[in-house]
Amino acid sequence: MRILLAVLLILIVSSSTPVLVQPQVFASNPTTCGDTIKASTTLNANLIDCPRTGLNIDASNIVLDCAAHSINGTGSDVGINLTGTSGVTIENCNTNGFYYGFQLTSSSHDILRGDTAENSTGSGFYILNSDPVLSYPCAANSNGADGFLLTNSPSTITYCTANNNGGNGFDVLGSSPSTLTGNSASSNAINGFSFCGATCGGNSFDSCGPDTLSMNGANNNGGDGFVFSNCSRDRLTGNVADNDNPAGFAFGASSRNKLTGNLAGSNSGDGFAFGAYSQGGSNNNNQLTGNLALSNGRDGFDLSSASNTNTLTGNMASDNLGEGYYISLSSGNTLNKNTADGNEQDGFDVYSSSHTTLSTNTADGNTLDGFVVGYSPSPPSSSSSGNRLTSNTADGNSNDGFYVISSSGNTFRTNTADGNAVNGFYLTSSPNQPHQPNHLIKNTADENLYGFGDDSTGGSGPHGSTNDYTSNTCAGNLIGAVVQGNPSTPPNYCIPQTP
Repeated sequence: MRILLAVLLILIVSSSTPVLVQPQVFASNPTTCGDTIKASTTLNANLIDCPRTGLNIDASNIVLDCAAHSINGTGSDVGINLTGTSGVTIENCNTNGFYYGFQLTSSSHDILRGDTAENSTGSGFYILNSDPVLSYPCAANSNGADGFLLTNSPSTITYCTANNNGGNGFDVLGSSPSTLTGNSASSNAINGFSFCGATCGGNSFDSCGPDTLSMNGANNNGGDGFVFSNCSRDRLTGNVADNDNPAGFAFGASSRNKLTGNLAGSNSGDGFAFGAYSQGGSNNNNQLTGNLALSNGRDGFDLSSASNTNTLTGNMASDNLGEGYYISLSSGNTLNKNTADGNEQDGFDVYSSSHTTLSTNTADGNTLDGFVVGYSPSPPSSSSSGNRLTSNTADGNSNDGFYVISSSGNTFRTNTADGNAVNGFYLTSSPNQPHQPNHLIKNTADENLYGFGDDSTGGSGPHGSTNDYTSNTCAGNLIGAVVQGNPSTPPNYCIPQTP
């Protein structure tokens, strides 16, 4: 019995012995500007009028919690400085009036959560050769330069705001792969979101791309909403750019990027611009799917200056003051199942470009023409050739459904032009090259003023046309076909013409 009691006593004592867990140790609260933090610390008061650096962090794997207190400077140095450490968390800190609000240099795996930088004379957050995570509710507002400046620093930024800064909202220089989700950039002096690789502003950086941008918003910025220079393999999904100047989304010397489900609305220039505002270089093999360009001051989608072999599928351009889709001095682009409605100029323009494929696109109710294939009057001017338009529809446009000017060797097959104010199809001033005619095959023109109009000369066709017509149909037009001013309805132009 005594042995049993002894065993029970030992078990009771053993089971009641507490297991000691090492708690997070917090240092005494710093009370002086310029203190160096070497252990986890919580502030319990503001730091005011710091003449130089507010706080330095000189240890890894610690936490600085400012508990929503402010660290205020006098226009120089850094609010919170972190150099050469790892695994540091900085949270709930507000800096005001330094040169940089936060500076991270050569640090890794740090977390900034709920921090704010305002009224810095330089940038709010300056991140150099680091890889931090910045998360809600972080903000960089009313700083003299960029809100967030990342240099060679792959970063994750989530639900942060950059407003009213003197530079870019988010300036990402050679900092790939970075992920930006749910952020907002408004009323910044330059761009909302700027990404650049290789050489930018005369400086050299690491490469740009692949980066991922999802559900971010840019509005009322003095520059572009989103701009990419020398970037490749970036992914943009569900972002919104509105009321920016000039473009909503601008790309220069950038290739193999994917844009899906983005919106560009009411920007002063183009909605989506490839090459229009570039620093040179080609924009090739980009994919645009399901994007919207609405009520922009210029074109909805602009592919210019050697923007080649890009693919646009299922996009919409409506109510823009320029063209819905403008392709110039480029080749090998593919447009499929896109829509251009109610634009102040043409629905689709292919100028001085070759080997473009347009299929199953729709151009309705545009102020000028539905589809234009021609030459650009701006140097270097050249005609468009080798383009193929198949099964497209042009309805209710205020001029022509399909308009071809000074171009040859293009093919129009099974397209439909109904209810346009002038011509269903109109070809004019085609080059004197009978061996390179435009081919019109099995197209339909109904309920237009003229079904088919052709003012080209120098060929062997009826009335001297250089172009080739095969099995086209028309009905309900005032005149089925007009060639060189002569009303004509030979079978190869338009069959049958029904009054």
